[in-house]
Amino acid sequence: MKKIVNVNDSPVYTTSDERLKENIDIADFSKSFNAHDIEIKEFNFKDDENKAKMYGVIAQNLLDHDLSELVYEDENGMYSVDYTSLLLLKVKFLENEVELLKYRLEKLENKDK
Repeated sequence: MKKIVNVNDSPVYTTSDERLKENIDIADFSKSFNAHDIEIKEFNFKDDENKAKMYGVIAQNLLDHDLSELVYEDENGMYSVDYTSLLLLKVKFLENEVELLKYRLEKLENKDK
């Protein structure tokens, strides 16, 4: 069940109880997900009279990068994004990148000894 929630000044909680889940496994990040391909945009919503600046991604960009599991299409064909999962993917991608850079730096430092 996917829900669209509009929240103002409140934390957002997502059901995560293990008792409600199955097929639990460590996420496979070996697919071609590249966090650098997902651009963060600034924009305002067309119907916002105040034209408040917002930040986020474009759902179609996620679809173009084979991340359809992060996009929900409503009955009117409008898209919403699962930002929680997107942020988790980006954090994991960056953790892996940091580990790779640390390994490469260690190799270079040991090479000089």
